[in-house]
Parts: sequence; structure tokens; C-alpha cells
Amino acid sequence: ACADPPYLGEITQCYARAEMSQRPPADYLERRQPHIQPKSREFLVDYLTETHAELRLHAESLFVTVFLLDSYLDRHEPVEARKLELVGITAMFLAAKYEESGTQLPCLLLLDTARHVARGVGLAGCTRQDVFKMEADILSTVGFR
Repeated sequence: ACADPPYLGEITQCYARAEMSQRPPADYLERRQPHIQPKSREFLVDYLTETHAELRLHAESLFVTVFLLDSYLDRHEPVEARKLELVGITAMFLAAKYEESGTQLPCLLLLDTARHVARGVGLAGCTRQDVFKMEADILSTVGFR
């Protein structure tokens, strides 16, 4: 077995500091999103967790999904409550594109499956174009480079 490189600890610490500096403040929802109740976010994260499990995605995909969701809601002007599910499923779509391998999960399959699963959550009228527009908005809002 290979030994860990001597600089691995430094890299890990650097990433941990970067993550802490980018994390939205705990009160962002109350400050930035008057139309979204904390219970609605909680329900959405539960739904995303169930969808994540059903699709058998990597754990990292769920972490990135919630990070994108919270970062977007912290930095974006108020989002209508009816669009919260679209933001969440689009965050999962983006996370899967980033974290999942192409052979394990084609991203469009994720989108179609998530839309099917989401019918009980309020995304039945959501189109691919809606998701693609939201994808661009999330990336722009969180400052993806």
C-alpha cells in the first residue's frame, strides 16, 4: 500500500478552511428568504436525501447539493416558495454532474428520475428548460468559476 503524501494534511486543512469561509451563516434563511420557512427547507432536504438514496448517488453528491442550495438561498434575492423544489432538484442535478461518473449515472437520467419522483413535491410542471435556466442562475449566483 502507498503511504499518504507528506503534504496531504496541509491540503486537507486548506480545503477545510475554504469550506468554512464559504459556508452560509446560520441565520441566512431568516435574513434573505422571507417567503421560505425553515420547515420548508427541512422538508426539501429530507426529500433530497430520499431522492439521493433512491438514485444511489455518492454521499458527496448530497453534501454538494445542500451546500449549493444554501449558498444560492443565501446570495440570491428572495425566492418564491413555489420555486424552492426547483432550486433543490437543480442543485442535485449540478452536484451529480460534478460528483458522479458518467458511467455510473448519466445526468439526464437523474433529471428525468428526479422529476418523476418529484411529482408529489410540486415539480410536475417543471421542464428541462426550467432546470437548465435554474442551473445557470445557481452557478452565476454562487460565483462558479
